[in-house]
Amino acid sequence: MVVSLYSVVMNPNQVINDIKFLKKLGDGAFSSVWLAEHLITKKNLAVKIIPKSNDDTTKTADTNATTNVSNENQSNTQNQGNPQETISAAHKNAKASCNLSTELQILSKIDHPLVCSFFGHFEDDNNFYVCMENVPNGTLLNYINDNSTEPEGGLKETVCRRLF
Repeated sequence: MVVSLYSVVMNPNQVINDIKFLKKLGDGAFSSVWLAEHLITKKNLAVKIIPKSNDDTTKTADTNATTNVSNENQSNTQNQGNPQETISAAHKNAKASCNLSTELQILSKIDHPLVCSFFGHFEDDNNFYVCMENVPNGTLLNYINDNSTEPEGGLKETVCRRLF
């Protein structure tokens, strides 16, 4: 069971960048995933919402998907505590940003019928949004665990090596 450290507060039927958020599908360790509809193409998407800041455990999604430099300046002036904590927080945010950038580069290059498609990404003041094809029947991990013949669930290492 994954415990979410950062949960995004989103209202059903909220619209951001022509994407209407319908319902929450689940939480990961650092993000939430929502079923959404792209209003122009009418395609259903799975949208991963990743909070930009790890200062708060809950962020409210902003309906204005633009960059606001004044908010950046405010957060810098509010964080005038211990310099080591400030450097550590900046390092964590830079690493997370680098990881997201790498993920987006990889997703944009994958084109395979058995891998869900990447539709794009955007950001607002509080969050990054990664838009993927919605796969309505759940995750591969859930399928494997639900259909495993192993007593502890999952797959034997030999089967995994053949499949992957």
